[in-house]
Amino acid sequence: MSKTAFCKHRRSLNLLCKFKEKAVPVCHENADFSLFYSEKGIFMSHKIGITACSNPMHPSFSADLARLCQILRKLGFDPVLSPCLFDNGSGFSGTGAERADALMNLYCDPEITDIFDVSGGDMANEVLPYLDFSVIAASGKRFWGYSDLTTIVNAVTTATGNESMLYQVRNLLYDHSAEQITLFQNAFPGSLPASSTSLAHFCRAITWKV
Repeated sequence: MSKTAFCKHRRSLNLLCKFKEKAVPVCHENADFSLFYSEKGIFMSHKIGITACSNPMHPSFSADLARLCQILRKLGFDPVLSPCLFDNGSGFSGTGAERADALMNLYCDPEITDIFDVSGGDMANEVLPYLDFSVIAASGKRFWGYSDLTTIVNAVTTATGNESMLYQVRNLLYDHSAEQITLFQNAFPGSLPASSTSLAHFCRAITWKV
């Protein structure tokens, strides 16, 4: 079964190794990055958005964010950071409308293929009234999130039919980082699965009922 057929329309990703809040960040330099080279040896690139629609990230996350971006760049991604990532001193990274606007700006960037939410908690539902689902549908972009980001994952998939992924990209930083990086590569067009077994583990999909 091909990757496209396996991770098809209206399915989301159920991660293999859940994010561990107290894990020590590590970056495995020996992770296999070869899958992001085409048959002609050309390094493939994806421009991606990173945002936080739910609870704001603590300022201490800035070092982890820099490390995450470093890993993503090594994989051939070009991260675009939302202005709504960190606590602005109010306990929020912005109002619901501001966080939604930051997300929509990522959807409106024609060069971005995927959007990753690095947050979680209990504030994601505040952005829903401000999302333009017609724009989201036309973009064809995939939204990735975990925890209460399921509210956006479900809303986007239900309202637009776009593929959404139930996955926390911060897993690339923590325990099992090398395995997560290898499996992460398989979820992108142009990369060949390291093995059918690893792809099956990473794409243990949940069909969202509507």
